[in-house]
Amino acid sequence: MNPTQYKAYYEEKILTLLLEKYENSRAAVGESGRRPQFRLLKCPLAADYTDELDVEKREGIHAAAQALERQGMISIIWERHGTGRMERILLAADAELLYQRMGRTMPLARVEEYRAALVPLLDVQTPWVQRFCTEAGNILAEKKLPAFLPKEKALREHLIRAILALPHADEDIIPKRVFSQRVFGDSKYFELAIEAALLVLLRRFTEEPYESDAEYLDMAGIGGHQGKVWVAGEMLFALHGRTYALADFSGGMGLTYESIAAMNIEKLPHSILTVENLTNAEALARSTGEKRLLIYTAGFPNRTAQAFLAKIADARTSSVIQHWGDLDYGGIRIFEYLHVQFFSDLKPYRMDAETFRSYLPFAQELNAAQRKRLTGLLEREDFAAWHGLIHLMLDVGKWVEQEVMLWEG
Repeated sequence: MNPTQYKAYYEEKILTLLLEKYENSRAAVGESGRRPQFRLLKCPLAADYTDELDVEKREGIHAAAQALERQGMISIIWERHGTGRMERILLAADAELLYQRMGRTMPLARVEEYRAALVPLLDVQTPWVQRFCTEAGNILAEKKLPAFLPKEKALREHLIRAILALPHADEDIIPKRVFSQRVFGDSKYFELAIEAALLVLLRRFTEEPYESDAEYLDMAGIGGHQGKVWVAGEMLFALHGRTYALADFSGGMGLTYESIAAMNIEKLPHSILTVENLTNAEALARSTGEKRLLIYTAGFPNRTAQAFLAKIADARTSSVIQHWGDLDYGGIRIFEYLHVQFFSDLKPYRMDAETFRSYLPFAQELNAAQRKRLTGLLEREDFAAWHGLIHLMLDVGKWVEQEVMLWEG
């Protein structure tokens, strides 16, 4: 670079450093504090300033600083004893002038900008959106910016537009690219620009511990492909004017959201069992034991499974309903989700302390993250029914996978 280019380059660097200092200061949120400043030997410019093999860098920094001082933007504190070197640079101009010079919006103005952008979400009844708005509002009330939202205004606005366009809980999922085309007029824009930001919010504010990005997006109503729910056993249902017996489909069947919406459930068996893992559900379907309706939840139930569970809840009169899942944090959370959302009289099946002890030889070690999650449930009264089992799991440091309890007839 020539001297003019060095000067322009270091002017930008100096002002950027001062702007960063200001944004991390109390003054940025309306409180009093000292002027933003930095020491030359303790800042990112130190390497260039002390480079004895290329003195043009130090000369460029001097030229830039002296030009900014003449413009009233900064003040320079020189080292004593006539060394000819700068010790510190301080912001001299008003912060507003610095932001104008850098083409940026001041923090307090951005707080109001963020707050205004969130207003359309305040009427959304989706629980995770409500938790998101509450936490964002609390942070903004402290005159700080939520780190879980994009800094770029356009991306932030597009993220909020996407949230507002998500299907309601009782609606089918929308294929990802159809959603993107519908909301942004570009079938790939959501995936390329918005999906990652939405997943940050879903992982932070969704209480259910989904395992994959696809599961989080499905919960929000966006899917890569159409979901199905596997069912087997006993049930009479009518579809498009014809009555079917589920028992005639010996290997069970996969129901789409459209089929579930159109079907009428005519008769349910005395017993209904929801099952977390497919291996166990299929083993039960092959058995010749109790006649029951089996519903595979695939971990946390997707939108299609939720629609079917809601239909069962509406049609059910006297059927006994139970859930069978892993004896771990996820299994407990899935049970309670079904219990709260669909079946207030749901009972656990083979999910007690006695069963846990029986399968200890096949149990797996709890890792630190699993321990932390289980310990967190001990602090919640809505999981009080599970506290005994949780204490046992923590005491022995183990959890039991459902597959080791395969049905033997």
